[in-house]
Amino acid sequence: DGSVESIAEFSVIAAGTPVSLATDATTFASGDPITVVWRDAPGARWDWIGIYPRGGDPLVDSYLFYVYTDQSVAGSVVIDESGEGDWPLPPGDYDAHYLLDDGYVSLASTQFTVTK
Repeated sequence: DGSVESIAEFSVIAAGTPVSLATDATTFASGDPITVVWRDAPGARWDWIGIYPRGGDPLVDSYLFYVYTDQSVAGSVVIDESGEGDWPLPPGDYDAHYLLDDGYVSLASTQFTVTK
């Protein structure tokens, strides 16, 4: 009769496709929002973006800031005062990591710098 009983979105990504991660710029002034964009991610329930000092290893070092990706295989988040952690980021060099399902396995990373 043309009625819809249920709809479920899904995505298909070729096996072995790496996650892509980038920021909207490479340098930000302290306190400026930082947009992090990803694509080809697994989209697990608790995937998240973690911000670490440059060279930090998520398996060993503590994150400075984080925000969840809301199960999106492609999308963006804004790193600003609405997230969890130290804000504003002080001047320095940082890595953003796409981390899998509330764990510390980094599937992709990108670098950025915060200035005064």
